[in-house]
Amino acid sequence: MKHAPWLALAAALALLAAGLAMAAGRGSQDYSTCLKGAQTTAAMQACITKEYKRVDGLLNKTYGQLAKTNVDKALLLDAEKKWISFRDADCKFAASFNAGGSLAAINQGDCLITDEAARLKQLQSYLKQATSH
Repeated sequence: MKHAPWLALAAALALLAAGLAMAAGRGSQDYSTCLKGAQTTAAMQACITKEYKRVDGLLNKTYGQLAKTNVDKALLLDAEKKWISFRDADCKFAASFNAGGSLAAINQGDCLITDEAARLKQLQSYLKQATSH
């Protein structure tokens, strides 16, 4: 019985990992597999860090491609700065649900991935419009 609290924590982490992997129907298969296999918050954080770098790289690449088109670059830059402020505030809020705990970083990291994946889709849509003229 002395291992019961640890078993409960492991079960909670497994459920959280499964939920994060399925959230918003996004993320790579590697990310989903990584989270499902993560047994600790450190392992979950490693999965999140890897996926964040992947999504952020795609986002930056797409932004760069969009900036090279005939769009209003001042408006694009203004929108991106405001979106970054929103993303940061949104993810700080997401982390607040587990403030002070080790899962705060997990909540924040997953929020960053979710928000960046959504922004990536927006920028891809804008890029498609900008290059279809």
